[in-house]
Amino acid sequence: MRRTLRFGTCFVLALTAIIGFGSVATALINPGFTPVHLTDQSRQILVLKLEPIGEEERVTPQVIEALKGEEDAPVLDLTDMREEILPAFKEQVSGNPGGIVLFYAGDFEDEEADFVEGPGMAAPVDDRADGYMHIHHRWFALWEEDGVWYVTDFDNNMEATWAGSTEMLRRATRYCLEDPDPFIPSVVGVGWQDTDPEYVGTVEGTVHGTTAVDIKSDGTYYLHVLSDEGDRLFAYDKEARRMRDATEEFGLASKSKVAAWGDFDGSGRLDLASWDGEKLTTWLQQEDGTFQSVAAGVDLPVCLGLQVIGVGEEMRAGLVASNQSVPVLLTPAGEGRFTASPIAEADKGADLGQRHACLVADFTGNAVPDVLQPFEKGVVLFRGKSPGEFDDGTVLDNIGTGEGYATLNTGDYDHDGLLDVFVSTNEGPLMWHNRGDGEFAEATGYTGEMRYIAQPHARMGMTVDINNNGRQDVFIAYGNRPPQIFFNRGYLSFGHAHNPIDVEEMNLFPREEDPDTGRMVERENKGQRAGVVHDFDGDGAKDMAIALEDGSVWVYWRSPGPATPLNVTVAAPPDGPTGPVTVSAVHQGRPLGAWNVVPGTAPAFFGMDQEGPITLEWRFPGGETQQAEMIVEGGPSRKVIRPE
Repeated sequence: MRRTLRFGTCFVLALTAIIGFGSVATALINPGFTPVHLTDQSRQILVLKLEPIGEEERVTPQVIEALKGEEDAPVLDLTDMREEILPAFKEQVSGNPGGIVLFYAGDFEDEEADFVEGPGMAAPVDDRADGYMHIHHRWFALWEEDGVWYVTDFDNNMEATWAGSTEMLRRATRYCLEDPDPFIPSVVGVGWQDTDPEYVGTVEGTVHGTTAVDIKSDGTYYLHVLSDEGDRLFAYDKEARRMRDATEEFGLASKSKVAAWGDFDGSGRLDLASWDGEKLTTWLQQEDGTFQSVAAGVDLPVCLGLQVIGVGEEMRAGLVASNQSVPVLLTPAGEGRFTASPIAEADKGADLGQRHACLVADFTGNAVPDVLQPFEKGVVLFRGKSPGEFDDGTVLDNIGTGEGYATLNTGDYDHDGLLDVFVSTNEGPLMWHNRGDGEFAEATGYTGEMRYIAQPHARMGMTVDINNNGRQDVFIAYGNRPPQIFFNRGYLSFGHAHNPIDVEEMNLFPREEDPDTGRMVERENKGQRAGVVHDFDGDGAKDMAIALEDGSVWVYWRSPGPATPLNVTVAAPPDGPTGPVTVSAVHQGRPLGAWNVVPGTAPAFFGMDQEGPITLEWRFPGGETQQAEMIVEGGPSRKVIRPE
């Protein structure tokens, strides 16, 4: 009676799955059947409540909401499922948070049946079911006969349409229904400008980080490379159209294992706080743009990280220093000096294992910066009460970094206005989804291709918008292989950015000279010490700089493409409140997410796929919500924000 779903070898690369994140099917993204196609071709889309199933052979879920079509609940028949699949199906239903499932019914077909296979693309589907159900993070195929829907099997092929959670698919479906021209990307869509990266120079010593910094506060970003034997600054030379070493012209002689930028003396200029492994030094920027060092005035024998934070009513630039106990607040005391005090009395992370550098951002949505202290076995969140004042801390034991090193950064990957956390670890990347009010959920298993393509030894990562489409992507630098970029399809689901941008696939990793033959050969060690993605040449497209294990620094210039890239960069000036402040945007009715904005080093970057209006929104601690509408035409724009 009932048809069975066909799985051809040219169909989709998939792994058989049973239950759990570790066994979710993998599939290459299908550009011919995205959630846009699924939504458009569905005559009925329902949000259902499916309770745990016992011995019953037929069940009728409760209709929570009809997103499209009639509200009639489907009658589900389980008698056609293979013997080994039925228990797995029931387990998936019982383990589904909230019991919410999505149901799609229609006449489905791929709209690009003859597209060419390639990296990141699935083969076309030659036969589709009458309906689909998405439960927790899995797809099931359904066939309809005489008004009854027969659940047959897992549908691993639909992973090529959407790999993520049901909650996020629900939001993606709403977007597809409400937007007049919805788009969910299936490829990254951009590439590098040249066939080889540009060699910038070699830094002596061990590289400990890279930062893009707007030293002159004019929108021009320099590449700051941290090294324990001497930091370096590189600038883009517009005439030569390449990077040049600008360290000497700034007179910067810092040696940094950890560093942070901010206006630490109240001069209105950006300064550098540098920890060299023993002491903290402040490098103050003078009127002529050069830097002079002063002792920071605090004892800091151990420093895992430095984060800038506004302190007091004026929100002057201070620092949160991570160490082996409670994080320390460094309050500005004038002339580049600080006073130190722990941000809380008790060390609530004493039993949580290895500590890592803190993050400072507004994670709770009240516009006051919080401090997130990560540990191997948990996290302590110190909620900000006022700029530079915190509560005693709350232990979140449902997330943690695991063993080994870890670095963290913020991003709004589901574009709900709340800052999520991306974690780079020795075991691979992690995603902590901000659920609101300081609650986080482990969401690594819902991240699409990132979940199974991202690799171990992820040394650092950062949030980017590599293709200027307003969706926040992720860049990862590794200690043992070329870097990767994952483009955001929307709502926490990512695709691997294949060629022409993947360094390994394009064979673009820097080569080295063979000492015996003098020929350039492939490197045996392909690890990076650090990396940063930023628009260094000012053309509106993000470039990628990486520092290798040998100290050599290389830049990959992104091609702007046939049209000038559009975006709005939102910056906070050094002579205003330090924040950090959360800035969000909406373009053509679509939220572009939120960014954690810090003066000098962390602007918001809102890519736009078409010209027109964009509405920005932000709120400084203690102030009212501010908005600004801009019309973006012809190229990139910049907005500097201040309190009213």
